[in-house]
Amino acid sequence: MTTWSTTDKSAGMTLSNGNLKASQPSSTGTQFVRSSTGKTTGKAYCEITWGAPGGGGFDAIGFATSSATATNWITNGTGGLVGWSNNGAFFNGNNSAATGGACTTGDVACYAIDLVNKRVWVRKNSGNWNSTAGNDPATNVGGVDISALFPSNALFMMFTSTGQWSASDCTVNFGATAFAQTVPGGFTAWDTAAAPRLPRRVQNVRWS
Repeated sequence: MTTWSTTDKSAGMTLSNGNLKASQPSSTGTQFVRSSTGKTTGKAYCEITWGAPGGGGFDAIGFATSSATATNWITNGTGGLVGWSNNGAFFNGNNSAATGGACTTGDVACYAIDLVNKRVWVRKNSGNWNSTAGNDPATNVGGVDISALFPSNALFMMFTSTGQWSASDCTVNFGATAFAQTVPGGFTAWDTAAAPRLPRRVQNVRWS
C-alpha cells in the first residue's frame, strides 16, 4: 500500500495514521514529503484531504519528480504541479494551470493522472476539472500537458508547507479506503493492480 514516504521527507514533517497523514508544525521552515511510490504509466486517481491548511496559505499539494526540491516546487511548481491552499491556484512551472478556489478543513483535492496521454486533471471536491466546465479525464478533454515533465520519469505525489504562521496537515488516499468523489471512467485507484489469475481448478481425472 502506498503511503507518504518515511524516508523521502524533511525531518520536520511528521507522519501518522499509518503514514497516510502528514503534519507540518508551525514555524519550522519549509518541509516536504513525497509518496512512497511513483507512477510511470497508466491512468491513476488519488485524493488528498486537507486537515488544516496553514495560516497564510503557504501550504501546497500536488505532484513532482523524485528530484524536485521543496522550495522551488512550492514557489512556482518547478518539477511538477503545485496547488496552493490559500487560493487554489495550480502552477506548472511559472504557468498557471488551473484555479480551484481556496481550501479549508475537509476539502478534498482530486487528481486524475493520465500517463498514457501525459495529461492531468485536478479539482476541489466535486467541482469542475481544472475549473473548466466540460473538462473530463474520462474522455481526455482538457487537462494540463505534463509531457515535458514526465516523458518517462516517475511521478510522485507531494505535500509541502512552510509552516510560517500555523501548523498544517493533510491525509492522502491512494485507494486504501473508499474515495470521497467518483473516480473518472478509465482511471483506477493509484494502488490498484490487476488481480493475479487464479489457477484453473483441476477436475478429477479417471485413469484407466
